[in-house]
Amino acid sequence: MVLDVSRFEDEDALDRAVRAAGSLCLHLAPEGGCLLHLPGEPRALAVAPRLDGWDRAHAALALVQPGDGPVSAGRSRRGLTVWVSSGTEADGAAELRAAASRASHLVVPVELPGIQPVLAVAGCLGYALGARAALPGATGRAAA
Repeated sequence: MVLDVSRFEDEDALDRAVRAAGSLCLHLAPEGGCLLHLPGEPRALAVAPRLDGWDRAHAALALVQPGDGPVSAGRSRRGLTVWVSSGTEADGAAELRAAASRASHLVVPVELPGIQPVLAVAGCLGYALGARAALPGATGRAAA
């Protein structure tokens, strides 16, 4: 899970993106753990299947600031990376370009025209970006 707040545009979008990242991390952790890449953190924060590490990740999410620099994160071993962005550009082109080469899913606080969302979480919509884009336990538009 990568939280990108470098394209900060408004407080509401930031809040929704942070909440979406936290909700998705809690959803994915029981499926084998979750690594949470946050701006300002030198390493990914690990949340284990039994939620060990969640307290630290939750506290770090609460400290995310608007416009914090981009996060560098490699592709996960399982080939699943969820990119959560606080950007709200009308066409979503910048978010799609930023996430497409690095992620299987893009989660943003806006609807992207011409693309069907596969999930909804914390006021954000999630879009599958490729063939390896199956989120564990996700079926259709599920709210987390």
